[in-house]
Amino acid sequence: MEDFGNLLSLERHDDVIEKYVLNLNELYPDELDRKAFEGRWDSFYKSDEMNDGVLFKDGHRITYLSERMIPDKDDGRSPLLLMFGNPAPSSINLKMIFSYEGNGREHRIWRIFRKIQLLNFNTDQTLHNQSREQLNSTRRTQLLELDYQSPFRLGFISFISMPSTPSTEPWTGVSGVRRLFGSNVFKRIQQAEKQKHLKIIREFMPKGGNVLVFQKDAYNILRRDNAPEYARSATVDGTLVSDLENVPNVKVHGVPPTRSLNGGKPLQALQDLITGFGET
Repeated sequence: MEDFGNLLSLERHDDVIEKYVLNLNELYPDELDRKAFEGRWDSFYKSDEMNDGVLFKDGHRITYLSERMIPDKDDGRSPLLLMFGNPAPSSINLKMIFSYEGNGREHRIWRIFRKIQLLNFNTDQTLHNQSREQLNSTRRTQLLELDYQSPFRLGFISFISMPSTPSTEPWTGVSGVRRLFGSNVFKRIQQAEKQKHLKIIREFMPKGGNVLVFQKDAYNILRRDNAPEYARSATVDGTLVSDLENVPNVKVHGVPPTRSLNGGKPLQALQDLITGFGET
């Protein structure tokens, strides 16, 4: 068990799934703030039917499952870490980030990565007759075993480990987790997550590398104080970049959010950035 900031602890379950514990007594020393949180919890919990398998509240503790897909293998390719906002409960239940959908349809993010030549799986043509569970298992193995075409050894992680619904307002994404805990407490959670991520990044790219950050809060927390703050326009013109404090030779790049990567300038900006990594 690893502890971060005396309020967040982490235990790895397997190659993908993690178990976290949040200490509510540490988060809410003020009784009124704690009462306000308790008043929001039921609505947050009921916002996604998949929460039943990943979120557990018992007294002053919240235990939840999350995901991390960072390979232990190293085949010599340059490391590239992709950091998103927070996971969806469904992907945790299926043990696959950006999992196949219920009808067996591939998540759009993999088609985008294929289009910009960031990542192309070697066995996609053999998957047509597999079940959803088999599809996710195959894809998970490909990512962990580096069985794909890419200039990079890729890792996938979320900045905020706690899952939230991708579809039910007002509890969607990172903003839903912030709403649940309140802005002041959420800032403390962000700092605990930052400690964890600095450790992960050091281990994943000990000789340096690049981190692509697809979410505003994550970039602003990881950037150095003298680096530019997040701006959507800067994710498109390629100027949103910072050294990573206390981690040598690692650059953090703020890139367009995944929902904007349908084409046009945001997609071209991401492709240009990735192409530039290969030229340096």
